[in-house]
Amino acid sequence: METYWYSCQKENQGQTLPTRITHNNRTFTQEKDIAELLNNFFVNIGPTLAKEIKTDHTDPLHYIESMPSNSFYLAPVTQTQVFTLFSGLKESKASLNVPNKLINLTSGQLSAPFTEIYNESILSAEFPQIFEISKETPIFKSGSISELGNYQPITVNSPFSKVLETGLEIDKIIKSPFGD
Repeated sequence: METYWYSCQKENQGQTLPTRITHNNRTFTQEKDIAELLNNFFVNIGPTLAKEIKTDHTDPLHYIESMPSNSFYLAPVTQTQVFTLFSGLKESKASLNVPNKLINLTSGQLSAPFTEIYNESILSAEFPQIFEISKETPIFKSGSISELGNYQPITVNSPFSKVLETGLEIDKIIKSPFGD
């Protein structure tokens, strides 16, 4: 498994990454070892919690009061929407690789090609792999600084990914015009 932790910055908003982690009665001080420990800890939180969930054999449809339509239509995004979303990115927010300010300044030039990319993503029902890359930074919560469980992951996504996700907000999902 690749680890993205190793590429994390040394500091994030005044917080430094731990220089020592204790796990299974062993102390780790190498940056790469600490990054791998944090990565493995964070990616296993979900599966670990899932094991604690009691098995319930109730049919999930039992909880749905009215059955939704069997199909829906996802409206394509327009160049104007993409331009508005690009030019509305907050410069003060963290960004991955491309500064939000640069996207703001070039939103006119970027909106046409990215509208095509986003609409192709909608048509193919595939999220572009390059947009899946994110940077995780462990933020210390409280307690012993050398314990894995005392950190929470903060994720910074690509601004292009954020715009695609914003363009696909639930209010953009429309019932099928064919009545399916």
